[in-house]
Amino acid sequence: MANSRVFLAGLCLVLSAAILVYPSRAVTAAPNSAQPKLVDKDAQESIDKGLKYLANTQRPDGQWYPSGSYGTYPTVMTSLAGLALMAGGSTPESGPYAKNVRRAMHYILRVAEAEKDGLIAGA
Repeated sequence: MANSRVFLAGLCLVLSAAILVYPSRAVTAAPNSAQPKLVDKDAQESIDKGLKYLANTQRPDGQWYPSGSYGTYPTVMTSLAGLALMAGGSTPESGPYAKNVRRAMHYILRVAEAEKDGLIAGA
């Protein structure tokens, strides 16, 4: 039972990464010079700085631990940070932040394995 949960969690993460990295041709619009470029140079620099910040603040065990005063939800923060790195083009196997995505994935799987029912809502 635990092995199937781990497999499903890993499969969901890999499929999410694949969807982000390899969008469907039906969804991808044909290039059109009349369409505005959505991410200009300044925006891309900000995105790159944000991704670098995330990579530099990840803990060795793979999590991102929040420092706010509204409670701590490291699994949620780790999931969101990992998703941001994947949206930036990295997967667990490739990209500039592959190591960070892989560590985040392993952290989430460890949390899921530690819960008897696999529910990680309170983690």
